[in-house]
Amino acid sequence: MKYPNAANGVKKIFTAEIVKLIAEFCYLGAGVAAIPAAIAIDSGAVIGTFTASLIMMIFLTAAVTLSVISFVMNFVGIRNAAEDEAGFQGALFFLVLSILTYVIGVTVGTLFHATLAANLLFSASEILKIFVTILIISGIVKLADRNNRGDISAKGTSIFKIFIAIGAAVIIGRILVAILGGDSDSIISGSIAVFAAVMSIIEYVMYLNLLANAKKMLNEK
Repeated sequence: MKYPNAANGVKKIFTAEIVKLIAEFCYLGAGVAAIPAAIAIDSGAVIGTFTASLIMMIFLTAAVTLSVISFVMNFVGIRNAAEDEAGFQGALFFLVLSILTYVIGVTVGTLFHATLAANLLFSASEILKIFVTILIISGIVKLADRNNRGDISAKGTSIFKIFIAIGAAVIIGRILVAILGGDSDSIISGSIAVFAAVMSIIEYVMYLNLLANAKKMLNEK
């Protein structure tokens, strides 16, 4: 194993992505549970309201907890990988910046009720996360080159270019959604949101596959 720190780091990054995926399903579960909770509240069903609300809170608590775990694992993983490949340092910087931007967005939206400013900050946080992913991919490509693994390097380079193209489209979309206020009645806003969601899924599958290949490569003796 030539680069033990990078191997350990990429393994943590890969695991963090799996944990994040589980967290997303928990968020989805909380959203689904909110529907019967709202119906029970409207109908005045006390037991139904309590049960549905409890299920929603369980899902939401699990989602938040897993999201925090994913962030910490991703942070530690990137920092470990940066010890063997300096290219990961930029990813670490943007990761921290993204979480700070998100926290500021929550603060602005909650305390000052500045919806537009909060939406713009949330969009900025998502944009910074895209930079994190792109820089991680770049770091993997460099490690692949140093390991004489042209196959993974070429795959990473192709994914890198695709991510930049998709990332640019998603960035434009998120900015427009933020400006439009995310109005559910807006066809433009809805279309952009759907496009961003589909592109995010495509990105995630490609990224996870690259991480799996990089993890295997770095653990080879």
